Amino acid sequence: MKILFVHPNLSRYAYKQIYALSKKEGIETYLLCGKLDVSVYNINYLKESCQKIWQDLPTLRYPYQYRFVTKKIRSIIDEHKIDLIHVYSMPDDLTVAAIKSESAPVVFCLRDLTSTFSKDLLASRVFPQKIISNKLLGTIPKYIVYKYVLSMEKKAMEKSSARVFSTPCMLEYAQNRYKIKNDNLIFLNFILKEELPSLTREKISEKIGGVHIGFAGNINIFDSYRNFLPFFVKLAKEKIHVHMHVVSKDRKSLFACKEAAGKNEYLHFYPPMDPPKMMDALTLYDFGILPFENEQNYYDTILPNKLFDYISAGVPIITSNVHCIKEFIAEHNLGFYYNDFDDLIVKLKTVTATDFKIDRSEFFIDKHLEKLITFYERLGG
Repeated sequence: MKILFVHPNLSRYAYKQIYALSKKEGIETYLLCGKLDVSVYNINYLKESCQKIWQDLPTLRYPYQYRFVTKKIRSIIDEHKIDLIHVYSMPDDLTVAAIKSESAPVVFCLRDLTSTFSKDLLASRVFPQKIISNKLLGTIPKYIVYKYVLSMEKKAMEKSSARVFSTPCMLEYAQNRYKIKNDNLIFLNFILKEELPSLTREKISEKIGGVHIGFAGNINIFDSYRNFLPFFVKLAKEKIHVHMHVVSKDRKSLFACKEAAGKNEYLHFYPPMDPPKMMDALTLYDFGILPFENEQNYYDTILPNKLFDYISAGVPIITSNVHCIKEFIAEHNLGFYYNDFDDLIVKLKTVTATDFKIDRSEFFIDKHLEKLITFYERLGG
């Protein structure tokens, strides 16, 4: 089977799927994408395993700009005799482009649900912040962007041949909101064995004492829903060690994190590193944290990269009170949630990492890949 993967900015969720599938006999993978997401350190392994990669997708900034992508998809399908198109969300225009190509069955893969973001955040991706923040001028741009985004998500949901959801919460959301058929699969952001930590080392807390919390992910001081730095500074002032493994490509954000760490001995900054090295580092901490405070509707539906990075490292998870993650870690006894900052401080004094046991083998992608392949075969032969 020949599968064309289409992704606006290649994410870790997609990277792991494509890499694992590329190793399976009888499957040929092709990738059409734009820039790499901050969660993807490099693309070299995919270049070795994919049949071909095109990294020339434009950044979609304007309505109906996807029509140019439709022609590109159709030409790839015709030239390489592709059996199936697997398109990732955000923006959902690319799925609509694939559907419009009328070239092969289209699988819409939901790594995120666009419509769960606030109108302000979505509009800020298109218009200058000074317009969005203006109560009078910002109303119309926010309305236009949100209506367009919803129309794209609706078309992608209802007109695609099938859908893959990265969490059960996303599937439930889609079933309540859209008229979708039963061709749906939940496929989590599973773990690659190749990224597992190479060593088991003594915890830092066992050497120097204290509680040590790791964070692996994007910190952007200009983005309210990704600016975790003030929260970490607040934790450090309570003499809780926070180790920030930041993947942001924004230099000012990286500098701000480094500068904050230089002012507090309990706050630690590490520059971007590839996933295996980061996973090795995470094993040294007592917990991994998911401190999601803004964009509640969005965070309530996701199981992010960071969650599975912590599982890979074998560390228990601390999360804010967001629905899907809270349910997931409770089901698998992977960690605990907190209601607010004071609640977190209280729990850190009573809960220990040994209260939880992380069984990584349950989440290896190879263990679940056949479900995805069978799903494909039903659609694309």
